[in-house]
Order: sequence, then structure tokens, then C-alpha cells
Amino acid sequence: MAVFLKSKRDKDMVMFNNYKYNFGSNNVNTCEVRWRCAKRSCSDTLYTFGSKVVNGENILLSDQDRHNHMPCNDSDINRQMVSTICKRKASEELFIQPKKIILKELAQTSQLADGLTSNDFNTIRKTNLKFLSTVDTIYMDGTFQYCARFFTQMFTIHGFQNGHYIPLIFCLFPDKKYETYFYTLNAIIDKCNEINLKFSPKNITIDFELAIHSAVNEIWPLSKRVGCRFHLTQAWYRNIQQHGLVTEYKTNSDIGK
Repeated sequence: MAVFLKSKRDKDMVMFNNYKYNFGSNNVNTCEVRWRCAKRSCSDTLYTFGSKVVNGENILLSDQDRHNHMPCNDSDINRQMVSTICKRKASEELFIQPKKIILKELAQTSQLADGLTSNDFNTIRKTNLKFLSTVDTIYMDGTFQYCARFFTQMFTIHGFQNGHYIPLIFCLFPDKKYETYFYTLNAIIDKCNEINLKFSPKNITIDFELAIHSAVNEIWPLSKRVGCRFHLTQAWYRNIQQHGLVTEYKTNSDIGK
């Protein structure tokens, strides 16, 4: 089946048997369009009836044996298909924000984007929970700079295994309240229980926010809580700034030491 796309430079392209073709020429007498392989070193050509064909029924001829390279991988094709759909929608729906169009198309074409289906996401979710239940040490942190609009923070939980920090849980929070942390952590525990897993880490590294410490202590009173060194040094430096000691700190003076 032939699929008509747009290149990064908004030029016409056609995809056939996982090979990309750029527009070559148009025969005004026969209405045949000649396409050439997008890879410059390849001489393969493809012919279609008319430049506005929207399905593969009118494919006329393809010298498929002349390719000297491997076809495109599925993820590359799916990415370009979603990109083409978004570009078309953006030109048709001028009053809709581009971000909304992209998110909508990604949701509607979830089977195209990266080749993942809802079953794949369920498998990934269970795998993450299973891994989370096996690690002894977890790291919790919230980021505010890169959080999605209408939310206060993106809260993440990483597991530490074999010298690597593995991101496992991502949450969007509307605030930094104790109730939000408490509800979320209990919800994760409940999800683990549903698939016969126990989420009870021995060591928890978190920042110095009172709300998260209170929630963690309430849920896992026997776990060891450790403050994050990064946030500790940030707090130290803020105090250095507040007390006018930045110069002494930077010059490594006796006061700075």
C-alpha cells in the first residue's frame, strides 16, 4: 500500500513497502507521476497515477529489486506519518493550538506512534511496578521547570539497581500538599497489591520538603529516610546568599571555609 507523506521540508513523498520516494516528474500526457528513492545512492523508481492519489490502488509500477539498501524501520515511518497528519490538520484548523493537534493525533494514532498499543502500555506499567517492588532503594523528586501546563510539579520515583538509577513512576501534581503525596503513594501500593506485589522500600532519598517526609513516614515508618544532597547544598547556598557571604565563599577565604 502506498502512503503519501510530507518531508521535513514540506515536499511531497510517497511510502511504499517501507521505502521512501521523493517526487521526480509528472507526465502530463498519461497523468503518471514518477517518484525516485529518497536515498540518493539508490536508483529505484516508482510510478503512480496522478499526484493526488490517496490510496495504494493506483500503483502502476515499481522496480523493487533495484534497491541497494534496507527499508525504513517502522518507528521512522510511524513518526513521519504522525508528522504529516499534524501538518495537514494545522493547515485546516488554523485556530487550534499546534500542541493540541499533536497531542490529539498521538492519542488517536497510539498504535502508530512507536508501534505501541494499549496492551503494550499495560505490560510496561506492570513491568515498572514489578521492578519497583524489588528494589531496596528509591529516589523521589519533583521538578517544576519542565512540568506540564496547569500542574505544579512532575513527581518522579526512581529505583536504584546495579549502580543505575531507573525512572519508574511519573506523576503530575496540582500542588505540594501532604494529602497529595499520601494519596499517590498509597495508590501505587494498591496497584502493586492488585498484581500480588509488595511496594515497601528500605531506603528512601527525598528532598527536605516537610509534606513528603510526613507522608513517607506515615506510610513506611520503618524505612530509612535520607535527605537529598543536591537540595541540601542548594539550601546552604541560599543561606550564604541571604547572609552576604557569597564573596567569601567563592574566594575560599577563612570565613568561607
